[in-house]
Amino acid sequence: MRRLLFCLEELTRHLREHRGVVALAVSTITVAFFVLGLFLLVWVNIREMTQAASEEARVQVFLREGLDQAQRDVVRGQLEREPAVESVVYVSEEEALSRFKTRLKDQASLLEGLGENPLPASFELRVRQDPAVLDQLAELAGRIRAWTGVATVRYGQEWIDRFRVFWSFVRALGVGIGGLVAIAVVAIVTNTIRFMIGARSIDITVLRIVGASPGVIALPYLLEGVMLGLISVGCAVGLLAGVVAQFGPTLEVVGGFLLGRGGLHFLPADLLLVLCGAGALLGGAGSIIALQRHFRLSTG
Repeated sequence: MRRLLFCLEELTRHLREHRGVVALAVSTITVAFFVLGLFLLVWVNIREMTQAASEEARVQVFLREGLDQAQRDVVRGQLEREPAVESVVYVSEEEALSRFKTRLKDQASLLEGLGENPLPASFELRVRQDPAVLDQLAELAGRIRAWTGVATVRYGQEWIDRFRVFWSFVRALGVGIGGLVAIAVVAIVTNTIRFMIGARSIDITVLRIVGASPGVIALPYLLEGVMLGLISVGCAVGLLAGVVAQFGPTLEVVGGFLLGRGGLHFLPADLLLVLCGAGALLGGAGSIIALQRHFRLSTG
């Protein structure tokens, strides 16, 4: 208990004596996490858009001519067992022709001269609301095409391929931004803690002379690094919330056709917790690096 009180007293004194350095460090780290938060906000809304798109995604499985009811039931059973498929609807030749006439509207009379119905029966699939499913539609369609009784499969391949390229770019960009933010936060915290250790080198020497263990000496600086990370994340999230509150309505009007009925989505609670954990972890890592360097030099 006494050690904990000592650590808290040291932490408070460090923050009070080096307010300017702490403020500069928090401001810089806040900017880094704010940039990361902006990207995550875009990523969250893109994910919501793709979930809405996957909800409307349809895969049409056209059947070969001459299949009887038993053969159609076999194909239907195979489709319903696919993990990516949420629902299966059978569309008969007559219903397909009726839908086609409805699309033609005033030009439906052009079909009156047809003899036999040229449209095949099909199964209309609705896939699960998951962006990962869209990424796997090509594989799903290729597997279904090989089944007995299936003529062909259509699923909007060109749009899906473009989406896959775009989603891969977004994920790669996220990894790059996250990596840069991590490096920046660790570097800033390391230099800040090194400065504070250097400014209090005499006090640290006295503590070591009177028998204080390295853990007791290091703990206030470790907590300080964790606090720098957490405070910066809190400031970044607050700043991000202010930007969303200020510009969100305008963005919803301008991009409403993309954002859909749900509007602009803020960062979910689980992602905010991940950001807090990342801030604490990176802040602690920066402190550990600075402390290891100090103790290595002092014992060398």
